[in-house]
Amino acid sequence: MRIPIALAAQLQSSLSSSSPSSSGGRVEESLSISGPSVLRSCIPATFNWTPTYGPYTLSLIQHRTSVPTTTDAESEVSVSEKKEEEMILVTDTKATWIVDIQPGSNITLLIKDFKGNSAESLNWIVEEGISGCLEDLN
Repeated sequence: MRIPIALAAQLQSSLSSSSPSSSGGRVEESLSISGPSVLRSCIPATFNWTPTYGPYTLSLIQHRTSVPTTTDAESEVSVSEKKEEEMILVTDTKATWIVDIQPGSNITLLIKDFKGNSAESLNWIVEEGISGCLEDLN
């Protein structure tokens, strides 16, 4: 049995308006990023993020805490600083990175989409991986 053209057009219209791809092929989700539970130096790590509006910029944030050297009581509070390094422009929703960061480093990954939405990953303390390879990577 054939469906009349008018009914087929109406059915197609109602299906497309209720599908997640009705917003230009993208699901309207907030941007989020996830990765492995552990990062080890010189070991590849794959990160995934929710598809929003590509391309995406993936950045590395290194957190450093410094303790002032003065003996002044007000200066005994540690100072935290962030250093952001843009790593890569990606069109896919995943990227693999060979962790070229020293063990003990405190890092976060930041993902930004084309529209300026952003999300940060969990913080990781990089663990010891393959010994001796950081000299080869730097």
